[in-house]
Amino acid sequence: MPLLPADYAPLIAANVLAALAAASPDALAQAEATARAELAAYLAPRYDVALALDGEATATPPVQPHVLLRRVWADLALYHLYTHAMPDALPAIRHTRYNDALAWLQAASTGVLNPQLPQRSTGEPPTLPPFYLYGSNPKINHR
Repeated sequence: MPLLPADYAPLIAANVLAALAAASPDALAQAEATARAELAAYLAPRYDVALALDGEATATPPVQPHVLLRRVWADLALYHLYTHAMPDALPAIRHTRYNDALAWLQAASTGVLNPQLPQRSTGEPPTLPPFYLYGSNPKINHR
């Protein structure tokens, strides 16, 4: 489910959002997709990001979208939209809120804070790169 106008309403005026989105036909959709991928990069190893963002009405009990995570998603999307439409005139509040959103994502991904997001449903841990042990043979000649 994409971000709704109600998700953007506390962060930006509707006419400003419309003017920024008018820069190109799919600017808003691209900004939202980029922001969602950024969220997933931080949170996917521990949490079910799709369920947290979209919710699931058919689940028992129904899962509502996580309000704070959608706000972070909107902050990230607005930052990407501004950098696409007006890269030289980025407002300071957008830069500050983007950095705050990244700090929140970092804290949530490392376990410093517990955002009460749904856990990943698979029992297997995320795949990690292979472990390499570097070393050498013991020195034989001590000259």
